[in-house]
Amino acid sequence: MAEIDYETRLEHFPRLLKVYHLIAGHPAGISAGEIAKRCGVNNRTIYRDINELEQAGVPLWEKEHRYGICAGHFLPPISLSGPEAVLVFLSMRLLLGYSQRYSMDMANVFLKLGGIVPGALEKEISKTSAWMAKLPAEPRLNRNLGLLAQAWLNRKQARIVYRSYKAEKPAGRIIEPYYIEPAASGRSCYVIGYCHLKNQVRTFKIERIESVHLLDEGYEIPEDFDANQYLSPSLGIMVTDDEIERVKLKFSAGLGRIIEESVWHPSQVFRRLDDESLIMTMDVNVTPELVCWVLGWGERVEVLEPQNLRREIKKRAGRMAALYGAAV
Repeated sequence: MAEIDYETRLEHFPRLLKVYHLIAGHPAGISAGEIAKRCGVNNRTIYRDINELEQAGVPLWEKEHRYGICAGHFLPPISLSGPEAVLVFLSMRLLLGYSQRYSMDMANVFLKLGGIVPGALEKEISKTSAWMAKLPAEPRLNRNLGLLAQAWLNRKQARIVYRSYKAEKPAGRIIEPYYIEPAASGRSCYVIGYCHLKNQVRTFKIERIESVHLLDEGYEIPEDFDANQYLSPSLGIMVTDDEIERVKLKFSAGLGRIIEESVWHPSQVFRRLDDESLIMTMDVNVTPELVCWVLGWGERVEVLEPQNLRREIKKRAGRMAALYGAAV
């Protein structure tokens, strides 16, 4: 059955975009025969496509053999300029590129985006949709993310079963979602919220959540909580209770230009030396994410400060040298 579903998504998804556009563009309804004629397929195929749209959550109505989309179900439509539409598309591409998973919710976004963009971009959306259909699906992850989004937007507590990185077994806990944040470093999404078990704000990797159950109890996000401020000490998603430290790195001359081209952290400051090497300073938490980021540049970067980070990188480098043997 899974193989059949996969093939169906792969073959029909680009056409589903057009079927959706046609129905959405006819408030008074459009017949399956007219849709089939415009798509170049038979009526039976269109009936199957309509069924797939309904399974995807599109609220369709049918009257006198004409199909339309129920009014009042979706948020009010918006219009996008060309550059704005491209930015939305690029954001979706970025998220999809990191997740590498098929998501029905993301598929629905592409369906809707395809109906309000220029024709050239619509073709690229169709190509991306067809490519996404080839990716593996993780229904549990998609379901948990959707439920956490509902809890966050509706301010309802959620009971989750979560297995932390070091835990041998998952454990249940009640959380109050304050924010949902994607993180490039872990190719994952995280929910930040108050944890009743730990009595403090914690960050949970959604991929480690085994189940989510919405509760009736409501909550309020503290007025002084700002996710941007909360995450500001971090180079990624990990935030610690430790003091922010001044990190000073020296990049080799050949790498300096690449480092300067990107904004890694709002506090970053660059200084070129006479030999064209680059000194980069930033004020952040020293976290495993930071350590991995520094290690990723290999021998082309040296940690100058702080000493605890320098010692950690030296220790990791020693282990790598031992793993691969003596240098030739």
